[in-house]
Amino acid sequence: MGQVTITIIEQIDSDQVVVRCSLCGGSGHKPGYSSHVACEVCGGKGVVLVQCTPPLVKCALCDGSGRKPGYSRHIPCDQCQGVGAQPLTGRMELLS
Repeated sequence: MGQVTITIIEQIDSDQVVVRCSLCGGSGHKPGYSSHVACEVCGGKGVVLVQCTPPLVKCALCDGSGRKPGYSRHIPCDQCQGVGAQPLTGRMELLS
């Protein structure tokens, strides 16, 4: 798999960051569908607001792709919820 970069767009608070959606690659479109179908992780925005304890690291389960391993379809990863990243310690919650 190619190199994956966790793109933090903005740090809102000490425990909230806006990151690029890994499932759609920031396009906002559901992968494998027409551009009129919104990504189920980011809701068509291309970015996701995440509440967590920094730092964020590449998701070990999906290797940062945001996709559930072993599936040919674009299904969000169970571990990172499609973000492609997870906190080094603690939990993470998608806020929007």
